[in-house]
Amino acid sequence: MKTYFLKPHLPRKLVASRKQTLDRQLRIWQKSLLWIVFFSGLFLLHFALQFRVPLSARAMDTGQVGRNLAMGRGEESWVVRPLDLAPGRDLTVFPRWRYPWLETRLVAIFLTVFGFDDSSLAIYSTFFFLLSLGMAYLLAGGGIGGKRTAFLAFILAFTSPVLLRSAISGLPHTVLAFLLVAIFLSLSRLPAPGAALAAGLAAGAGLLVDYDWMFLPPLVICYVGIFSPSQRPRNLALSLAGFGAIFFPWFVFAATSGPHPLAFHLRHGWLTRSVIFPEGSADMYYRTGAMPLRLPLSMIIGKLNRGTAAAYGFIPRFSGNLLAPLFLLSLFTRDRGGGEGRLKYLLAAMMAVLALWTAAGRQETAMMAAFVPVAAVFAAGFVWDFLEKQHYSPSRRRAVVGGLLALNILPVLLASPERAGGRPELLPSLTYATRLIREEEAVATNDPELTSWYANRRAVLIPIRLEMMARLMADQPEVRFLLLTPRILESPDLDPAGGWRGIFALHAYPVFSRLNQTIVLPGPVVFQGDKSALLRRVSARW
Repeated sequence: MKTYFLKPHLPRKLVASRKQTLDRQLRIWQKSLLWIVFFSGLFLLHFALQFRVPLSARAMDTGQVGRNLAMGRGEESWVVRPLDLAPGRDLTVFPRWRYPWLETRLVAIFLTVFGFDDSSLAIYSTFFFLLSLGMAYLLAGGGIGGKRTAFLAFILAFTSPVLLRSAISGLPHTVLAFLLVAIFLSLSRLPAPGAALAAGLAAGAGLLVDYDWMFLPPLVICYVGIFSPSQRPRNLALSLAGFGAIFFPWFVFAATSGPHPLAFHLRHGWLTRSVIFPEGSADMYYRTGAMPLRLPLSMIIGKLNRGTAAAYGFIPRFSGNLLAPLFLLSLFTRDRGGGEGRLKYLLAAMMAVLALWTAAGRQETAMMAAFVPVAAVFAAGFVWDFLEKQHYSPSRRRAVVGGLLALNILPVLLASPERAGGRPELLPSLTYATRLIREEEAVATNDPELTSWYANRRAVLIPIRLEMMARLMADQPEVRFLLLTPRILESPDLDPAGGWRGIFALHAYPVFSRLNQTIVLPGPVVFQGDKSALLRRVSARW
């Protein structure tokens, strides 16, 4: 009888237990949805206040290549540098070594889905920004820390000024951030064989997004080989197989298509921003023979000095006021187990290697934003470990964390929209150029990325000297127009003789052979060819 009377009560206990489980899961989903809506709203507000037009020439440059891919024109760039040209070379020959293979195809996908405009470039970088934050949350909560660490890491990364700027820039930095978090998430799960394979795949994909990434895959593969003692041969082979599956097909194809991208990138990055080639002037030489490969020691020291200063100036802006020092402090704390300490030192080694190349190469420090999500994970872990060691009460811990977040978010709240360099005022004139210039013709300009993206026409970067321009036009009959923008006044190093600035400021227009028209923006339009024929072109397109 006892058993009989207990049986009716067993289903009630099971139902109650299941109800409690469902209620707990429902509360978790409700809380998650609330935070997703809250942070999405904050980011959309930031997007609306900060985004105007793409501020980076690289974003517009890869955008026009992605547009050509999406429109079925093939792998073709409408931005041409004098360095890429030779007498008799067709302007339509695509310089494959200029554009990372995977980056242009990702841009093409987003342009196809969302349209060929500025906002699509911003959506491209925003998408991977959100993915990188989600992956960082998983990395922090799945073994390195816990829910508190994951939430704090998410907020530290979400309020990073440099990462927020990258999120609406159309640049591949957020793609690199996503791949970097994927690498560390995979390495945190070693010695699982799938983890080694995934780390190799992500390392290879990063190289095809940005060639500056070439220094990081060896560090990842060495880490797998060193810290997989139980399954070292297998995991090392899997990481190499994952990397090679992506890298070597592209490497062989690129080697058969002209100058190899990695060799050109290394050489060009080493020479640019030096005394011989200040700023980006290495792109502006025409018919000068091969560029020197060696720089004098004094120039090397000077370039490293300037590059180190640029990298040092980037550190305070790494993430508000706090992320950089918190991450550095985390390097000197004891490892809690699970390989956290090894991963911290791997990230520090990656940052050091890339910072060294940044100082010696193109000195583009903004790409360091890719390290923010992973650095935020270790910084958040350090904060909670420190507070636990101090034996603070829960309310005091929350107060300290709230104060840290308030200090960290202050630069974001005080930031003002960045200037667009007068580009919105130039768009009507670029629309006019689109109506005037035929697709088979080209325009010489100091701002080829702007011209090719907005005017949708082939744009040739003006050479560094006027006499080179005369030779270029004699060799390239497609170049029939000259277009100058106010950005020509921003860097005198790109015009040391002052010839182009004189044309812009004094309207002392040159007489080049076969030049139809000179357009100075904003300013007058000078017809140097058959004015009636040119006007008929415009009227025929209305």
